[in-house]
Amino acid sequence: MRFGTRILIRIVIGLVVGGVLALIGAFARGGEPAPKAEAPATKPGQLTDDSLKTMLDNLGYDVRASKSADGKPMYYVKLKRDTWEFEISVVLRSDISMLWLTCGVADLPPTDKVPAEVLEKMLAKSDELGPTHFGMKKSRRVYLNCPLQNKDITPASLRKNLEQLADDVKGTEDLWNPKKWPGADAAKVEKPEEKK
Repeated sequence: MRFGTRILIRIVIGLVVGGVLALIGAFARGGEPAPKAEAPATKPGQLTDDSLKTMLDNLGYDVRASKSADGKPMYYVKLKRDTWEFEISVVLRSDISMLWLTCGVADLPPTDKVPAEVLEKMLAKSDELGPTHFGMKKSRRVYLNCPLQNKDITPASLRKNLEQLADDVKGTEDLWNPKKWPGADAAKVEKPEEKK
């Protein structure tokens, strides 16, 4: 028997055995479908999606509930600071071990328009702020992210971290705002001369 034929036979046998085991499992449950995956079990001191929403509401924030692409609850908190307005997303990781606070700050221009020194400074600032750090999505949207271990988070500690993230966004504007980059004035597009 050729090598390829042996592999094909093993695959077919594996599929047949898997199908038989699935049928046996269905009969063992009395023909009922397999149980749905349950929400992750919480440990003492951990927030759930519901308790997180309640905590945010009780803190007096303007909170907008939404869902991620995979259906996970997420909350948007609006904060005001001087003339600044922030919208910070607050999301528990699927396994609820981490709470993520994220604030979108800017859309980066094309790569060739981003000075290397700015990216270097963003990396250094991420190291300084850690665990808060800069991140970028495929869309080139830049975020400032603050991951928190979901353990013993109190209303006071959540407020402190939300306020600190807003302060960090404001304090790093010279890094993420292209209008504040070195040479930004020189990069302005000049108006073409009018034809006479």
